[in-house]
Amino acid sequence: MYKKNQLIVGDGRSVTAEQAMVLRWLASQENLLTALPRILGLSLLFAILVFAAFYIADVNFPEFTISERDFAFLGTMLLVSLVFLRLFVLLGDLISSRYMLFPARALMYLYPLAAATMLVRFVLRFEIALTFAVCLALMGAFIAPTDMPIALFFLISSLVGAHAMGHAARRADLLKAGLFVGLINVAMLSCFFLLRGTYNDIAVLASSALLGGVLSGITAIALTPIVEWLFGYLTPISLLELANYEHPLLRQIMTNTPGTFQHSVTIGALAESAAERIGADPLLCRVGALYHDAGKSMNPEWFVENQSAVNPHDALHDPVKSAEIIKKHVTDGVALAREHKLGERIIDFILEHHGTNRISYFLAKAREAEGNGGQPFDEAVFRYDGPKPRSKETGIMIVADAVEAISRTMKENTADALRQMIDKTVARLQSTGQLDDAPLTQRDLVQMREAFVGVLAGVHRPRIDYRDEAPDSNLPPSP
Repeated sequence: MYKKNQLIVGDGRSVTAEQAMVLRWLASQENLLTALPRILGLSLLFAILVFAAFYIADVNFPEFTISERDFAFLGTMLLVSLVFLRLFVLLGDLISSRYMLFPARALMYLYPLAAATMLVRFVLRFEIALTFAVCLALMGAFIAPTDMPIALFFLISSLVGAHAMGHAARRADLLKAGLFVGLINVAMLSCFFLLRGTYNDIAVLASSALLGGVLSGITAIALTPIVEWLFGYLTPISLLELANYEHPLLRQIMTNTPGTFQHSVTIGALAESAAERIGADPLLCRVGALYHDAGKSMNPEWFVENQSAVNPHDALHDPVKSAEIIKKHVTDGVALAREHKLGERIIDFILEHHGTNRISYFLAKAREAEGNGGQPFDEAVFRYDGPKPRSKETGIMIVADAVEAISRTMKENTADALRQMIDKTVARLQSTGQLDDAPLTQRDLVQMREAFVGVLAGVHRPRIDYRDEAPDSNLPPSP
């Protein structure tokens, strides 16, 4: 018989068979009704934590922007991580009850909790991964209570994993990140034992902590394709696969529209250089540039960079029809991107690389024809449907696309001339509101200009004319 609030067994004391029986009986008496207040309190506490963490991050981090899809992804990762953590804790208790030499905490340290934060960092920004790690660590401490400062262990392990994923681009990088997390886990656990002054089960727990870090990397690798499929994210691994020139759609662009392909490669170099300068995603910019004009491969002869001597627009004599053909390369590109499952981020480049700009050449033709007694026209026909660029990367893209096209018509390609041309191009895009929705600052635009000048100066560097010189077999071929 035990009275209310009477101590059954004290901390650090051996549990007798009678006390174990009482504890098991107490556990069996809990039902949904008696557990409801605890469940409700814990749920409300978790909700307050998530709201406070994300609200504070949104206010204080300028780059902290998340969509509804991101919320769904973060919520799923949080829920799944906590459920499996609880299962690992229960499994550890079960194994420990049957094998006395096995510490129940071992499975808790073996659990790859950092994998969730590593995945978040792999597809989203570090600021979001940081906020997610704080929520996960504090919630995990409630799910898996222990005499160790487990919240600190979870937090540091997750943050180290997020940091290690910052430059991960290949699966081997994820394994290296997991090993790094495991080593930090062992170091933290050793510190905890030193602070307590006891070293019981240190070998087993340290081994579990090391293996838990390695498993975090392996779990991140295993879950990456699932996350990409369920939520439509593009990871660096996927982007590298899309950048492979053996990709079927890239081969179609190279074969059908070689001029467009060279234009896209140059824009990719411009966009990648600018992205590195302003802290955007260079790899995403390069891959987005390669596919942004994919729709032109459906009707290559209507675009000037793929024409030889004949321009079919001259025979058409209909600027409205010509404008519709030009605009159609955007919708054709989106259809090809969906057919080849390129992902929404690449589709954004296709949709937004012209924004809502006008097709000025054919608009001028239509005005000229109307002035000569031709039919009136709707000016909206000569405007791209948009939307305007909504990210740093697509903002870079619309500027790079315009700058590259104009640079081909310039007779003078000095650095000063290029700067003036880029400044005028950016001013024109700003005056028409094309950059209003892109999170680019004036400082970003200045840094982009300098990056563009460096690339274009190299692309348009003059070459020596060797046509009148006799070949010399003793000299190596000119580069």
